[in-house]
Amino acid sequence: MTTSRTPRLAGRLLLLASLLPAVLAVAPPAQAAATCSGSGCNGKDPQTYGCYSDAKPLASLSLNHGTSTMTLFYSRKCTANWARITTPSFSLGANIWVENALGDSYSTGSVEYGYSDTHMVNGEPIARACAVDNSGYPPSHPGCTGWF
Repeated sequence: MTTSRTPRLAGRLLLLASLLPAVLAVAPPAQAAATCSGSGCNGKDPQTYGCYSDAKPLASLSLNHGTSTMTLFYSRKCTANWARITTPSFSLGANIWVENALGDSYSTGSVEYGYSDTHMVNGEPIARACAVDNSGYPPSHPGCTGWF
């Protein structure tokens, strides 16, 4: 009995081995389609609405004596801006916001470790990102990127 099973088992293994490349082949993921544009993106999350895929950093500011970075992003696909605070190691964090020339503004709470994005503002008018760090050292007035 063992001899008759061996050829069948070997045949099945060969069949599985020949199908393995087809099973392992994975199509590249499709880029998320933008589901908002311009003022339709006001107050929306950039990742949820497909705006990350073509995001370009426009300007950055160092915060908390170099322990955090705030970056202003723009998505051409979404015609929208947002700000991100990145803190690679524990720090006191900062409060950041993004604003455009029309007065639309969205903020995010302080992040002590990791990163956090603000919601988006319409990118048709110029926009900037601003922050107040939580270091406790003077001055604690806001610092802003230029208008882009």
